Amino acid sequence: MNIVTIEHRSSSDGADASRPPMIRRVIRLGGAGARRSGDDAPTPLEPDAPRRPIEIRADADEPRFELLRVVTTFVSLFFRLKWMKLRGRDDPRRSGEEIRGAFEHLGGLWMKVGQLMSLRRDVLPPALCDELAHLQHRAIGFPPEVARRVIETELGASVDDIFSEFDPLPFAAASLSQVHAARLSNGREVVVKVLRPGIRKKFERDLAVLRYLANCLDRLPRLRILRLRDAVAELEQIFLEETDYRYEAANAKQLRKNINSRKIKIPKVYGRYTTANVIVLERIHGVLMSDLIRVREKDPERVRAWLEENGVDRKRVGTRLLISFMRQLFQDNFFHADLHPGNIILLRDSRVALIDLGSIGSLDREFLTLYRGLQRALAEQDFGKAADLQLRLCVELPSRGIHELRSEIARCLRLWSNKSKIKSLSFQERSINTGAADIGRILSRRGAQQTWEFLKIARTLSTLDASLEYLHVEMNYIAVLQKHFASASKKMLSKGVKPANLARFIGGMAASAEEYYLFMAPTLRENAFTINASLSKASRILGTVTNIFSALFFLAVIVLLYKHFVDHLVDESQVVRVWVLHELSSLLPRLSFEMSIFVTALAGLGLFVTRIVMREIQQPDGRK
Repeated sequence: MNIVTIEHRSSSDGADASRPPMIRRVIRLGGAGARRSGDDAPTPLEPDAPRRPIEIRADADEPRFELLRVVTTFVSLFFRLKWMKLRGRDDPRRSGEEIRGAFEHLGGLWMKVGQLMSLRRDVLPPALCDELAHLQHRAIGFPPEVARRVIETELGASVDDIFSEFDPLPFAAASLSQVHAARLSNGREVVVKVLRPGIRKKFERDLAVLRYLANCLDRLPRLRILRLRDAVAELEQIFLEETDYRYEAANAKQLRKNINSRKIKIPKVYGRYTTANVIVLERIHGVLMSDLIRVREKDPERVRAWLEENGVDRKRVGTRLLISFMRQLFQDNFFHADLHPGNIILLRDSRVALIDLGSIGSLDREFLTLYRGLQRALAEQDFGKAADLQLRLCVELPSRGIHELRSEIARCLRLWSNKSKIKSLSFQERSINTGAADIGRILSRRGAQQTWEFLKIARTLSTLDASLEYLHVEMNYIAVLQKHFASASKKMLSKGVKPANLARFIGGMAASAEEYYLFMAPTLRENAFTINASLSKASRILGTVTNIFSALFFLAVIVLLYKHFVDHLVDESQVVRVWVLHELSSLLPRLSFEMSIFVTALAGLGLFVTRIVMREIQQPDGRK
């Protein structure tokens, strides 16, 4: 959900005159007037642009027969794609547009599903991933009286008592919530984000459908590499955090404390007015990165003049964003996980603000140690070590060909590193997102699987790329990595030898020792890979054998039940003969009534035990 912090006034007085005087004042806060002194707010990018209206609909998120709607949408999509193929029009771009349209039609949690699918560039066509990465929810708000009722119920007071000014019409809306402009009684401008009523129940229904589909599709060998159950688990976590604003409030406070810089701003949370369904945040006036990119497409001269007027250096902003992300990830292990252009606000003098803190990433300690080691190896141009660490981050490795796989990854990393230095190549060819996608395809082709934690980082870098491509088209990721690690080391040494700093230094040494313990020498690395691959192979063999026994026990139960009915419960002439069952049951001796029940129960117990074993084998371990 994007907190858009710049208003667009209507060019006609009539549209604005329909609002009460108090509301007109709120709309014009930070609008087309002169920039206020003493803050970071830049001048408006489009001072005369009309305010884009938000469609209001009372039943926007109350679809009936959800499962039927989902099934109908995907069945219709399947036949459209088949028809396109028959007519010879099934190029990847058109197919991707059709699939994206299906997810946008379903809306809600299905938008998140599509966005997660866009990360699987290792197994899905690049054109499809590009389309899914541009999923956009249609902005539909809910009635002002509903928003007012939610605010008053949650905060236990009337809107008029809490705010001196409040705009009942939202200036932004998405699938989860809508945002209102307001002013507190102390005069501070704020935004009020209200969770859409009934959204939790809708998402729970969507999740139930997704779990069912994931369980069904995960049984297909060709789709297991997608790790659909892990994807659903990731969606459940997203659902939990983004439908409870107490998480966003805690995230904003922690990130604000971690960054602690005037160069990168995080909106202040007003905890007194924040609950699970309502959050009140400081209003930051600026220009959204997404608006800057949009205006540049039609009026580049206007953008150039705005950048110059407000002292915004594009390259400095791009480098600052990437360095900040690296610090959040490697030093704090607490990073903004949704850095798309709609969540980045440009301020004066190359400062920026990050908004929408509902999606925050944090990694498992072992994974972070390995990933940080991988990035440091890239900065040091040690591609062999980087390849080793990349393999160590996989949850499943092939049983053979590890040496060839390692060599192929090292070659790919070296090639990407060389490309990143060639400024004449396009940004996409040199971006970290492209390098990660190439590695992912190599791993997928050879039967290795990446974790969703790795894909979570890839998603953040992918969304950030949309801004970096405009801000710093010549950016060299390796050079920025080197700058970050050099700065981190220098900062640690500059703190001196105070007891507290010495303790942190020793802790850092211990972390480095842990990293080198994981990979002390090539022999240890190869042994680690071999063990992982052997365990994966053993699990697959055991799973196959258990599956065979399960099928045999199932068949035995059916045959024994058939024979029991024929021998003891009905006259043989009244039985509808099933040829296979009749032939198999005729091979068995006639048993007494009690013995027949006992043997059938034993077969049933065998079936039950093998199914339990199968579930345990398929259950990923804690690191997965």
